[in-house]
Amino acid sequence: MQLLDPKILQACHGLSWGVCAIGLVIGLALWATGWWWHRFWIVSFSTAMGGFIGLWASQWYATKPLVVSLLLALAVGMMSLALIRVVAFVMCGSAVYLLVHFQAPVSWDAPLPWFLAGGLLGIVLFRLWMMVLTSCAGTLLAGYSALSLLDYVGKIQAADFASAKGALLTGICYGGIIGGVGLQVWIDRRRRRREEAETVPAAQPTASSASSRPWMTWRPYRRAG
Repeated sequence: MQLLDPKILQACHGLSWGVCAIGLVIGLALWATGWWWHRFWIVSFSTAMGGFIGLWASQWYATKPLVVSLLLALAVGMMSLALIRVVAFVMCGSAVYLLVHFQAPVSWDAPLPWFLAGGLLGIVLFRLWMMVLTSCAGTLLAGYSALSLLDYVGKIQAADFASAKGALLTGICYGGIIGGVGLQVWIDRRRRRREEAETVPAAQPTASSASSRPWMTWRPYRRAG
């Protein structure tokens, strides 16, 4: 499966450099800080999806599309923080199903079992799965944005380049996904070590601090006998 699809790049042809640059920055931030800011990313993604669904479903209701979109975006965004495990279940289940659908043989293409299995793994291995998903999403967004930006400035024809160098770009994307997971693991370990170093001295006072306050150790009584 080619991760950077030439058809998508062809549809992105003509985007302004500002949109491509914003997409590149957001993709790199998601790639590097996916687990560190996972609540922020989940709420942002859920809010955006709620807004798009509201625009799409507004035709069924006798009201303005903007009103439905804003209300649904706020509702989904606020609920996603409280139901973060449910969101992780849906995201991981969908990712596993899409992976099997595009990579596995046709005889394995059973949507419901793979969706449920992926969702359960997403709940059990919540930290790891969020790192993998955010690294994958950030890599793809940064890749599409970078190629679209190069297409805008006239360096390459993004769709033709992706068709000719599909294997190379796919290998780079897989390397970027693995590198993003490794970077997030390293950042998470550093953050946890820093938090432990800040909490241990506060919980265990040193001998010098105790001796500086003799009233805490003085006992106004004699031992019996």
